[in-house]
Amino acid sequence: MVRGTPQTLLDNIFTPLFEATLDPQANAPIAHFLQQVVGFDSVDDESVPTPRLDLRRAPPPAQWTGAADPPFEYQAYYLATNLSVLNRLRESRGLNTFTYRPHAGEAGEVDHLGACFLLSHGINHGINLRRAPVLQHLYYLTQVGIAMSPISNNALFLEYLRNPFIAFFRRGLNVSLSTDDPLQLAMTKEPLMEEFAVAAQVWKLTSTDLCELARNSVIQSGFESCVKAHWIGEQWWVPGVPGNDMGKTNVPHTRARYRYDTLAEELSTVYGGEVPTNVHCLPTHASRLGEADGGGGEGGGGLNGRAGSGDRGGGGSSRGRSSGAAGGGDGGSTIIVEEPVVDVGL
Repeated sequence: MVRGTPQTLLDNIFTPLFEATLDPQANAPIAHFLQQVVGFDSVDDESVPTPRLDLRRAPPPAQWTGAADPPFEYQAYYLATNLSVLNRLRESRGLNTFTYRPHAGEAGEVDHLGACFLLSHGINHGINLRRAPVLQHLYYLTQVGIAMSPISNNALFLEYLRNPFIAFFRRGLNVSLSTDDPLQLAMTKEPLMEEFAVAAQVWKLTSTDLCELARNSVIQSGFESCVKAHWIGEQWWVPGVPGNDMGKTNVPHTRARYRYDTLAEELSTVYGGEVPTNVHCLPTHASRLGEADGGGGEGGGGLNGRAGSGDRGGGGSSRGRSSGAAGGGDGGSTIIVEEPVVDVGL
């Protein structure tokens, strides 16, 4: 068997997506399918050790000739940059865009979580944040969405009672409960209800806790803004009490105010007395175009108007800045990123 390069993988994933975006009529099945897609995940056995690599000297995907697979960070970078270019192209044509929400921090090195902090809109699992207090603090400050699956972790990597979910939730990280491998692990036809029921019994979650977790799930989801508005309120993207429609979320204003005030206080401490308005949990349409001023309107960036993790309009990830490459115009060529096109430094 001839072994391909990482570029082969990128071509296989993204070439059909670019072709369907550039010419939807000639690629109707894929174009229609993409209208139903809200995000991309990447899954691997993170516990498998990978060699340390100076990524500044790493060859581009087409020139990777090593016997071993590229490390997690390398693969995540090229997946994220290609997705960013694809999003810009689709956005320029009025098409839906996609988020990048990989499995990260389920096992393996904490470096995976650092890479995803820079590159992704949200992550799945994230239990290894318990081993990296600094990264945990960054995920809290930027409210990056973390979809956690304690039942799955219990079966594969971490006993249920040792799961850091409850600690993350109490500290104010943007966590939600989700299912993972439900066909293998669930005991009923409602695996998500199992996650909520077990967590409520084990950690004695209150009705307020459960309602807040449900609201976090909607915010992190890939539903369109109008759908989120229907379920959790017209101003769902606004933090604090103004964005909490208590009649729909059942989350008391006291809880919403507490979450907002503690986050604002922490940001004020970190930034020397001022709460910044350019710390984006996610790039919304306005912030991707450099128009966000934190003013609290839909799509505003920063603490005063940030969008929830997983909003369907997501482009490239943003942590306190705008990032993402401009994608192709009306040209007929497929754009597959080989050289870095996005600044992923802090």
